Amino acid sequence: MATQYHPIRIETVERLQKAREDANAGNLQRNILKLMATRSAGIQDIASDRDILARHRSEEGFDADANASWRTEIMQEIRSARGSFRERGRNIFDMTLVAGMFRRVDVDDLEITDTPLPFPAVFMHFGVDAGLRLDEELWIDGAYLREMDTDGVPSIALTFVCNHPDHDRADQVPLGTTYKILTAAATTEIIRDLSVGYSIRTVGFKGDPRLLGAKEVMKQALRMAVNGLLYLNIPKGDVEYAYGAEAPRKLVATATAGQGQRSTRAREELEQLGYIRVNFAGRRTMLGAGAQPPSSGAAGHHGTAEPHWRRGHWRRVVVGAGRTGREWRLFPPTIVNRQGGEPAAGRIYIVREPEGGQGRPGNQ
Repeated sequence: MATQYHPIRIETVERLQKAREDANAGNLQRNILKLMATRSAGIQDIASDRDILARHRSEEGFDADANASWRTEIMQEIRSARGSFRERGRNIFDMTLVAGMFRRVDVDDLEITDTPLPFPAVFMHFGVDAGLRLDEELWIDGAYLREMDTDGVPSIALTFVCNHPDHDRADQVPLGTTYKILTAAATTEIIRDLSVGYSIRTVGFKGDPRLLGAKEVMKQALRMAVNGLLYLNIPKGDVEYAYGAEAPRKLVATATAGQGQRSTRAREELEQLGYIRVNFAGRRTMLGAGAQPPSSGAAGHHGTAEPHWRRGHWRRVVVGAGRTGREWRLFPPTIVNRQGGEPAAGRIYIVREPEGGQGRPGNQ
Protein backbone atom coordinates (compact mmCIF):
# COMPACT_ATOMS: atom_id res chain seq x y z
CA MET A 1 0.00 0.00 0.00
CA ALA A 2 1.31 3.45 -0.92
CA THR A 3 2.44 5.76 1.89
CA GLN A 4 -0.25 8.37 2.44
CA TYR A 5 1.67 11.65 2.58
CA HIS A 6 -0.37 14.52 3.99
CA PRO A 7 -0.26 16.75 0.86
CA ILE A 8 -1.68 13.90 -1.23
CA ARG A 9 -4.00 12.51 1.43
CA ILE A 10 -5.72 15.83 2.13
CA GLU A 11 -6.55 16.26 -1.57
CA THR A 12 -8.39 12.92 -1.45
CA VAL A 13 -10.22 14.01 1.73
CA GLU A 14 -11.28 17.28 0.12
CA ARG A 15 -12.75 15.47 -2.89
CA LEU A 16 -14.70 13.14 -0.62
CA GLN A 17 -15.86 16.07 1.51
CA LYS A 18 -17.18 17.80 -1.60
CA ALA A 19 -19.08 14.66 -2.56
CA ARG A 20 -20.69 14.52 0.89
CA GLU A 21 -21.52 18.25 0.81
CA ASP A 22 -23.21 17.84 -2.58
CA ALA A 23 -25.19 14.86 -1.32
CA ASN A 24 -26.22 16.81 1.80
CA ALA A 25 -27.35 19.78 -0.28
CA GLY A 26 -29.50 17.47 -2.37
CA ASN A 27 -31.02 15.86 0.71
CA LEU A 28 -31.76 19.25 2.28
CA GLN A 29 -33.43 20.45 -0.90
CA ARG A 30 -35.58 17.31 -1.10
CA ASN A 31 -36.65 17.67 2.54
CA ILE A 32 -37.70 21.29 1.95
CA LEU A 33 -39.68 20.35 -1.17
CA LYS A 34 -41.33 17.55 0.79
CA LEU A 35 -42.40 19.97 3.51
CA MET A 36 -43.84 22.32 0.91
CA ALA A 37 -45.59 19.53 -0.99
CA THR A 38 -47.37 18.30 2.13
CA ARG A 39 -48.26 21.93 2.97
CA SER A 40 -46.86 21.41 6.45
CA ALA A 41 -44.68 24.48 5.88
CA GLY A 42 -44.75 27.39 3.48
CA ILE A 43 -41.87 29.23 1.84
CA GLN A 44 -41.97 32.00 4.42
CA ASP A 45 -42.05 29.50 7.28
CA ILE A 46 -38.99 27.66 5.90
CA ALA A 47 -37.13 30.90 5.21
CA SER A 48 -37.62 32.05 8.80
CA ASP A 49 -36.84 28.66 10.38
CA ARG A 50 -33.19 28.95 11.32
CA ASP A 51 -33.39 25.62 13.14
CA ILE A 52 -33.40 23.75 9.81
CA LEU A 53 -29.78 24.71 9.09
CA ALA A 54 -28.82 24.33 12.76
CA ARG A 55 -30.22 20.79 12.83
CA HIS A 56 -28.38 20.01 9.61
CA ARG A 57 -25.06 21.25 11.02
CA SER A 58 -25.63 19.34 14.25
CA GLU A 59 -26.24 16.13 12.32
CA GLU A 60 -22.93 16.72 10.53
CA GLY A 61 -21.03 16.96 13.83
CA PHE A 62 -20.50 20.72 13.98
CA ASP A 63 -20.68 21.03 17.76
CA ALA A 64 -19.00 23.59 20.04
CA ASP A 65 -15.64 21.83 19.70
CA ALA A 66 -15.77 21.88 15.89
CA ASN A 67 -16.74 25.57 15.95
CA ALA A 68 -13.86 26.63 18.25
CA SER A 69 -12.16 29.77 16.93
CA TRP A 70 -8.68 28.24 17.05
CA ARG A 71 -9.76 25.68 14.41
CA THR A 72 -10.47 28.48 11.93
CA GLU A 73 -7.04 29.96 12.61
CA ILE A 74 -5.12 26.68 12.28
CA MET A 75 -7.03 25.77 9.11
CA GLN A 76 -5.92 29.09 7.61
CA GLU A 77 -2.32 28.25 8.53
CA ILE A 78 -2.64 24.83 6.89
CA ARG A 79 -4.04 26.42 3.73
CA SER A 80 -1.17 28.92 3.62
CA ALA A 81 1.40 26.17 4.12
CA ARG A 82 -0.19 24.01 1.42
CA GLY A 83 -0.41 26.97 -0.93
CA SER A 84 3.32 27.66 -0.59
CA PHE A 85 4.04 23.96 -0.96
CA ARG A 86 2.11 23.77 -4.25
CA GLU A 87 3.55 26.99 -5.65
CA ARG A 88 7.15 25.98 -4.88
CA GLY A 89 7.15 22.58 -6.57
CA ARG A 90 5.24 20.12 -4.30
CA ASN A 91 8.48 18.65 -2.92
CA ILE A 92 8.02 15.89 -0.34
CA PHE A 93 10.92 14.58 1.75
CA ASP A 94 10.38 11.17 3.35
CA MET A 95 12.45 11.13 6.56
CA THR A 96 11.16 7.84 7.98
CA LEU A 97 14.52 6.05 7.81
CA VAL A 98 16.39 8.76 9.73
CA ALA A 99 13.62 10.09 12.00
CA GLY A 100 14.31 7.53 14.73
CA MET A 101 17.97 8.52 14.88
CA PHE A 102 17.05 12.22 14.99
CA ARG A 103 15.36 11.65 18.35
CA ARG A 104 18.84 11.09 19.74
CA VAL A 105 20.65 13.97 18.03
CA ASP A 106 20.89 17.32 19.85
CA VAL A 107 20.17 20.59 18.03
CA ASP A 108 19.09 23.05 20.74
CA ASP A 109 22.38 24.97 20.79
CA LEU A 110 22.55 25.43 17.02
CA GLU A 111 21.72 28.45 14.88
CA ILE A 112 20.56 27.80 11.32
CA THR A 113 21.39 31.21 9.89
CA ASP A 114 22.96 29.90 6.67
CA THR A 115 21.16 26.55 6.43
CA PRO A 116 18.59 26.89 3.64
CA LEU A 117 15.68 24.67 2.82
CA PRO A 118 16.33 22.75 -0.43
CA PHE A 119 13.27 24.57 -1.81
CA PRO A 120 11.46 27.62 -0.37
CA ALA A 121 8.63 25.35 0.83
CA VAL A 122 8.67 21.59 1.47
CA PHE A 123 6.83 18.86 3.32
CA MET A 124 8.75 16.49 5.63
CA HIS A 125 7.13 13.14 6.36
CA PHE A 126 8.09 11.48 9.67
CA GLY A 127 5.65 8.56 9.84
CA VAL A 128 4.19 6.50 12.66
CA ASP A 129 7.53 5.02 13.78
CA ALA A 130 9.10 8.43 14.51
CA GLY A 131 7.86 8.22 18.10
CA LEU A 132 5.67 11.34 17.99
CA ARG A 133 2.49 9.77 19.35
CA LEU A 134 -0.11 11.88 21.12
CA ASP A 135 -2.24 8.85 22.00
CA GLU A 136 -2.97 5.38 20.62
CA GLU A 137 -4.80 6.72 17.59
CA LEU A 138 -3.10 10.05 16.94
CA TRP A 139 0.47 11.01 16.08
CA ILE A 140 2.35 13.83 14.38
CA ASP A 141 2.82 12.60 10.83
CA GLY A 142 4.96 15.37 9.34
CA ALA A 143 5.46 19.10 8.89
CA TYR A 144 5.29 21.78 6.22
CA LEU A 145 8.35 24.05 6.30
CA ARG A 146 8.56 27.38 4.46
CA GLU A 147 10.99 30.25 4.32
CA MET A 148 9.63 33.45 5.89
CA ASP A 149 10.85 37.03 6.32
CA THR A 150 8.84 39.21 8.66
CA ASP A 151 10.02 42.82 8.94
CA GLY A 152 13.49 41.78 7.86
CA VAL A 153 13.74 38.91 10.37
CA PRO A 154 14.34 35.62 8.49
CA SER A 155 12.68 32.53 9.92
CA ILE A 156 11.25 29.13 9.03
CA ALA A 157 7.53 28.60 9.61
CA LEU A 158 6.54 25.05 10.56
CA THR A 159 3.06 23.56 10.41
CA PHE A 160 2.84 20.15 12.08
CA VAL A 161 0.01 17.86 10.94
CA CYS A 162 -1.32 14.55 12.22
CA ASN A 163 -2.40 11.25 10.71
CA HIS A 164 -5.95 10.77 9.41
CA PRO A 165 -7.51 7.34 10.12
CA ASP A 166 -9.72 6.01 7.30
CA HIS A 167 -9.16 9.15 5.23
CA ASP A 168 -10.40 7.32 2.14
CA ARG A 169 -13.86 7.00 3.76
CA ALA A 170 -14.29 10.72 4.46
CA ASP A 171 -17.50 10.81 2.41
CA GLN A 172 -19.04 8.42 4.97
CA VAL A 173 -18.04 10.50 8.00
CA PRO A 174 -19.86 13.62 9.29
CA LEU A 175 -18.24 16.77 7.93
CA GLY A 176 -17.70 18.18 11.40
CA THR A 177 -15.79 15.06 12.45
CA THR A 178 -13.55 15.29 9.39
CA TYR A 179 -12.97 18.98 10.08
CA LYS A 180 -11.78 18.15 13.59
CA ILE A 181 -9.32 15.58 12.22
CA LEU A 182 -7.99 18.00 9.60
CA THR A 183 -7.38 20.71 12.20
CA ALA A 184 -5.38 18.43 14.52
CA ALA A 185 -2.30 20.56 13.85
CA ALA A 186 0.04 23.13 15.38
CA THR A 187 2.32 25.88 14.10
CA THR A 188 5.49 27.60 15.25
CA GLU A 189 8.56 29.26 13.77
CA ILE A 190 12.32 29.18 14.18
CA ILE A 191 14.13 32.52 14.11
CA ARG A 192 17.22 31.94 11.99
CA ASP A 193 19.49 34.28 13.95
CA LEU A 194 18.66 32.65 17.29
CA SER A 195 19.38 29.18 18.63
CA VAL A 196 16.85 26.42 18.13
CA GLY A 197 16.53 26.04 21.91
CA TYR A 198 15.71 29.74 22.28
CA SER A 199 12.95 29.44 19.69
CA ILE A 200 11.55 26.41 21.53
CA ARG A 201 11.51 28.32 24.83
CA THR A 202 10.18 31.67 23.61
CA VAL A 203 8.12 31.32 20.42
CA GLY A 204 5.83 28.49 21.47
CA PHE A 205 3.14 26.68 19.47
CA LYS A 206 -0.38 27.58 18.34
CA GLY A 207 -3.18 25.23 17.35
CA ASP A 208 -4.94 22.14 18.71
CA PRO A 209 -4.94 22.13 22.53
CA ARG A 210 -4.20 18.39 22.47
CA LEU A 211 -0.93 19.06 20.67
CA LEU A 212 -0.10 22.10 22.78
CA GLY A 213 -0.59 20.02 25.92
CA ALA A 214 1.89 17.40 24.71
CA LYS A 215 4.84 19.75 25.17
CA GLU A 216 7.62 17.17 25.02
CA VAL A 217 6.21 15.57 21.87
CA MET A 218 6.00 18.96 20.17
CA LYS A 219 9.57 19.79 21.14
CA GLN A 220 10.70 16.44 19.74
CA ALA A 221 8.79 17.14 16.52
CA LEU A 222 10.46 20.55 16.15
CA ARG A 223 13.91 19.08 16.81
CA MET A 224 13.19 16.34 14.29
CA ALA A 225 12.33 18.92 11.64
CA VAL A 226 15.54 20.85 12.36
CA ASN A 227 17.56 17.63 12.15
CA GLY A 228 15.89 16.98 8.81
CA LEU A 229 16.86 20.43 7.58
CA LEU A 230 20.49 19.89 8.63
CA TYR A 231 20.53 16.43 7.04
CA LEU A 232 19.40 17.89 3.72
CA ASN A 233 22.32 20.33 3.89
CA ILE A 234 25.00 17.64 4.17
CA PRO A 235 27.22 17.69 1.05
CA LYS A 236 26.90 14.37 -0.76
CA GLY A 237 24.03 13.49 1.56
CA ASP A 238 21.84 10.50 0.89
CA VAL A 239 18.67 11.87 -0.72
CA GLU A 240 17.12 9.85 -3.54
CA TYR A 241 14.24 11.03 -5.75
CA ALA A 242 12.29 7.83 -6.33
CA TYR A 243 9.10 5.85 -5.88
CA GLY A 244 8.45 3.99 -2.63
CA ALA A 245 9.68 0.42 -2.28
CA GLU A 246 6.07 -0.81 -2.24
CA ALA A 247 5.30 0.58 -5.73
CA PRO A 248 4.89 -2.00 -8.55
CA ARG A 249 8.41 -2.61 -9.85
CA LYS A 250 7.52 -3.07 -13.53
CA LEU A 251 5.53 0.15 -13.65
CA VAL A 252 8.33 2.00 -11.86
CA ALA A 253 10.90 0.71 -14.35
CA THR A 254 8.76 1.93 -17.26
CA ALA A 255 7.93 5.27 -15.59
CA THR A 256 11.58 6.07 -14.96
CA ALA A 257 12.91 4.85 -18.32
CA GLY A 258 12.54 8.21 -20.08
CA GLN A 259 10.00 10.77 -21.30
CA GLY A 260 8.15 8.77 -23.96
CA GLN A 261 4.45 7.96 -24.07
CA ARG A 262 4.91 4.60 -22.32
CA SER A 263 6.75 6.29 -19.45
CA THR A 264 4.09 8.99 -19.20
CA ARG A 265 1.29 6.42 -19.10
CA ALA A 266 3.17 4.43 -16.44
CA ARG A 267 3.60 7.53 -14.28
CA GLU A 268 -0.09 8.36 -14.65
CA GLU A 269 -1.04 4.79 -13.70
CA LEU A 270 1.23 4.89 -10.66
CA GLU A 271 -0.32 8.18 -9.56
CA GLN A 272 -3.81 6.75 -9.94
CA LEU A 273 -2.72 3.89 -7.68
CA GLY A 274 -1.48 6.42 -5.13
CA TYR A 275 2.26 6.13 -5.81
CA ILE A 276 4.28 9.29 -6.39
CA ARG A 277 7.97 10.11 -6.58
CA VAL A 278 9.36 11.73 -3.45
CA ASN A 279 12.76 12.51 -1.96
CA PHE A 280 13.82 9.65 0.33
CA ALA A 281 16.43 10.47 2.98
CA GLY A 282 18.82 7.78 4.16
CA ARG A 283 17.87 4.97 1.79
CA ARG A 284 21.44 3.92 1.05
CA THR A 285 23.28 4.89 4.20
CA MET A 286 21.07 4.09 7.19
CA LEU A 287 20.85 0.64 8.73
CA GLY A 288 19.05 0.11 12.03
CA ALA A 289 18.44 -2.68 14.49
CA GLY A 290 17.35 -2.90 18.12
CA ALA A 291 14.75 -1.47 20.48
CA GLN A 292 14.10 1.91 22.02
CA PRO A 293 16.72 4.32 23.41
CA PRO A 294 17.66 4.17 27.08
CA SER A 295 15.93 6.45 29.53
CA SER A 296 19.13 6.98 31.52
CA GLY A 297 22.85 6.24 31.52
CA ALA A 298 23.18 4.79 34.99
CA ALA A 299 26.61 3.96 36.36
CA GLY A 300 27.52 0.27 36.63
CA HIS A 301 29.41 -1.71 39.23
CA HIS A 302 32.80 -0.67 40.61
CA GLY A 303 32.62 2.78 39.01
CA THR A 304 32.49 1.42 35.44
CA ALA A 305 29.67 2.78 33.31
CA GLU A 306 27.27 0.22 31.94
CA PRO A 307 27.06 0.09 28.13
CA HIS A 308 24.85 3.04 27.19
CA TRP A 309 24.06 5.40 24.38
CA ARG A 310 25.81 8.73 23.84
CA ARG A 311 23.59 11.23 22.07
CA GLY A 312 24.49 12.40 18.59
CA HIS A 313 25.19 16.00 17.60
CA TRP A 314 25.93 18.27 14.66
CA ARG A 315 29.11 20.25 14.14
CA ARG A 316 30.03 23.00 11.73
CA VAL A 317 33.41 22.03 10.24
CA VAL A 318 35.87 23.95 8.06
CA VAL A 319 36.50 22.53 4.59
CA GLY A 320 37.99 23.40 1.24
CA ALA A 321 41.04 25.25 -0.01
CA GLY A 322 42.39 27.60 2.62
CA ARG A 323 39.84 26.16 5.06
CA THR A 324 37.41 28.89 4.05
CA GLY A 325 34.33 26.72 3.60
CA ARG A 326 31.89 25.56 6.26
CA GLU A 327 29.57 22.57 6.21
CA TRP A 328 27.42 20.62 8.63
CA ARG A 329 28.60 17.21 9.75
CA LEU A 330 26.56 14.67 11.70
CA PHE A 331 28.12 12.71 14.56
CA PRO A 332 25.49 10.00 15.13
CA PRO A 333 24.52 8.37 18.44
CA THR A 334 27.10 5.80 19.60
CA ILE A 335 27.40 3.08 22.25
CA VAL A 336 29.78 3.78 25.14
CA ASN A 337 31.61 0.78 26.71
CA ARG A 338 30.30 -1.63 24.14
CA GLN A 339 32.84 -4.22 25.31
CA GLY A 340 30.59 -4.69 28.32
CA GLY A 341 27.77 -5.90 26.09
CA GLU A 342 24.80 -4.32 24.40
CA PRO A 343 22.87 -1.50 26.12
CA ALA A 344 19.71 -2.56 27.88
CA ALA A 345 17.82 -0.67 25.19
CA GLY A 346 18.72 1.32 22.14
CA ARG A 347 19.16 1.29 18.41
CA ILE A 348 22.33 0.84 16.39
CA TYR A 349 22.78 3.37 13.61
CA ILE A 350 25.38 2.79 10.92
CA VAL A 351 25.95 5.87 8.80
CA ARG A 352 27.97 5.28 5.67
CA GLU A 353 29.20 7.76 3.11
CA PRO A 354 27.02 7.16 0.03
CA GLU A 355 28.75 5.98 -3.11
CA GLY A 356 28.50 8.17 -6.15
CA GLY A 357 27.54 11.35 -4.34
CA GLN A 358 24.13 12.76 -3.56
CA GLY A 359 20.93 11.79 -5.26
CA ARG A 360 19.56 15.23 -6.11
CA PRO A 361 16.25 16.20 -4.58
CA GLY A 362 13.63 16.20 -7.28
CA ASN A 363 10.72 18.38 -8.24
CA GLN A 364 7.28 16.78 -8.25
